[in-house]
Amino acid sequence: MSNRSKKILIVEDDPSISELIKTILDDQGFTTYTCLDGKGVLKMAKELMPNVILLDLQIPGVTGENVTRLIKNNRETAHIPVIIISAQNNLAATVRKIRADDSIGKPFDLDHLVGIVNKYAN
Repeated sequence: MSNRSKKILIVEDDPSISELIKTILDDQGFTTYTCLDGKGVLKMAKELMPNVILLDLQIPGVTGENVTRLIKNNRETAHIPVIIISAQNNLAATVRKIRADDSIGKPFDLDHLVGIVNKYAN
């Protein structure tokens, strides 16, 4: 299956970071969607059924931690891998606590980002 059929939802409130991630993943052949805050993420996840959700923890509206819990506690969306992108200290502990699937620390390496997305999208 090609990446073109793989949908990635990017939830990042910093437009420059969101656009960078979108450009990188579009170049890899993924179909990307962006959301700038936590409010509409669960609805978007149910509608799009993305293969991966890339989620910043520090977003307006609903926090990334709460968004992850909403996604993982919903039968329709619990199977979607949630990858946390954050500059937060002790990121691994937070990821375990909220049952996210993985994390990418900021600032992130572009090859690492693509590798993680490929791992969970396929």
